[in-house]
Amino acid sequence: MTISLREDLMKEQKNPIAINIYYNKNLTIDKRIKNILCGIEEEEIPFILIPDDEENVKILGDKAAKSSKLGVGIGINSKEVTLYQEKLSVEKPLFECSLNSSDYVLRAIGTNGARLIKGNPFIII
Repeated sequence: MTISLREDLMKEQKNPIAINIYYNKNLTIDKRIKNILCGIEEEEIPFILIPDDEENVKILGDKAAKSSKLGVGIGINSKEVTLYQEKLSVEKPLFECSLNSSDYVLRAIGTNGARLIKGNPFIII
């Protein structure tokens, strides 16, 4: 599994085409987060992990989607995970779950982010 980390946000024109994953910088990339990444990777969509000072998971997810050239982003804080499409309101993520959810649910969040881009049916969580 390839994990890309960006400490400093690149200028918009240099952003690669990928699902952006904004996470609180105090988090450790552990098994829970790797499950989300595996879900994306299985669908063969690239992703970028971006550390951020923000604590609010909805703001993280919204920022991730709006900064992604694919228009899809995931936000992760110490307790929750959100999946956004760039046109959604910050108050209404497409999917939201606890970071302590089962491996299946966390993987499904990543898979659903990739499937949103591909236009494939979602996994029901």
